[in-house]
Amino acid sequence: MSINRLPGVRSSLNLSLMKRLYSVFFLLLSCGLIFVVPVTASDDPTCELSFSLADWKDNKPAAFVIYSDDSMVRSIKSQWTLENPDVPYDGFFKLGKTYNIPITFFVVPRLMDDAAKGDATHAYFSNFHPPSINPGAGGTWADWKFMHEQGHEIGSHSYSHTNFLPGPDGKPNSSVDPHLELRGAVHAIEHHIGEKPISMNFPYGSPVAEVLEVAHQYTPLTDEDISIDSVNVRKAVYGSDTETQDLIGEMKRAIEAGQCLIIGGHGIRTELGRHEEAAPDFNENGTRWDGYKPVEYSVMEGLFQYLDNNREQIYVDVFKNVSRYLAERKASILTVQSSEDGTILLEVTHNLDPELYDVPLTLKIDTQAAVSHISVYQDGKPVPVTTRNGLCLAQVVPNGGTVKVISQL
Repeated sequence: MSINRLPGVRSSLNLSLMKRLYSVFFLLLSCGLIFVVPVTASDDPTCELSFSLADWKDNKPAAFVIYSDDSMVRSIKSQWTLENPDVPYDGFFKLGKTYNIPITFFVVPRLMDDAAKGDATHAYFSNFHPPSINPGAGGTWADWKFMHEQGHEIGSHSYSHTNFLPGPDGKPNSSVDPHLELRGAVHAIEHHIGEKPISMNFPYGSPVAEVLEVAHQYTPLTDEDISIDSVNVRKAVYGSDTETQDLIGEMKRAIEAGQCLIIGGHGIRTELGRHEEAAPDFNENGTRWDGYKPVEYSVMEGLFQYLDNNREQIYVDVFKNVSRYLAERKASILTVQSSEDGTILLEVTHNLDPELYDVPLTLKIDTQAAVSHISVYQDGKPVPVTTRNGLCLAQVVPNGGTVKVISQL
């Protein structure tokens, strides 16, 4: 906090107050009520240390997440057709590989499930008809398992793109059992991908409250939950009318505010795989080839280039990791247990589910330039220490055991 004073004016009141405080101090000192013990860096190096948890991993000013909804296979195989499915991976796959940026894909399992592919009425499982998404347009489970193996996240977009938005009566638009729809998506993804999804994004938008409660039983992390934190999270949408500078501008604002930028959309359109929508009213009469309002590849590449060039400022990861980091950081308590002879014992704890919320948090150690070497251990195991902007950083797991910090002059 800064205090503004009128130029050229000195406060005699402040000088008078200082004199009185000094008089009281020396009176207490002479009476033995205050003891002054001189401690210098040579006596105890721990006296020069301070600790805190970084807002974002590696103490970067901001974070970034990108996701793609609907699992349209043309977002990763832009030249794909039903007649010729074995084409090279490109689109989001190529962007992620070129710039080493992981992407979260919220998939619709019914588009890949063999039992649903021959059902032109979309009646399989939920009796709900997703507009213009043909069974089979999601490619195969092998396609999405491949993306998972490349380091991308596969989350749930419900089993069959069901509309759980509130209707005029306040009840969900779809009458399908949400347990069947949401549990079915998780089971299908776990069975075919090999890892149980913990993240979900609802089709169409935020569902009624009771459906969101059901979702938490199967996918504890949802876009609806993180989006309500407007202090730490900034949201943006990409689509067919998005420009690169729109997205870069959002990222710059997130950096200035110390926020996580989450951008979401659907498909992506490359020059090689360009396929226009069948009709202006394609929701009724056309076929959604490249996804809903697909963003141009060049637009997204411009954003990924910016992210790659500014990695020192942006923590980039998939939805499940960034959202858990934020939840843990907000819930964690950092406590100094003891400090003696250059060794400090710390505890980092929270009351969240420890099996789910086990993402390491970045411990910031401010040495104030008086300490030459820092070693960190957690639960008796060494933790790597890096230096960034004059701070020592170590990744510690909340509820993962006592953290020992050893400082040397």
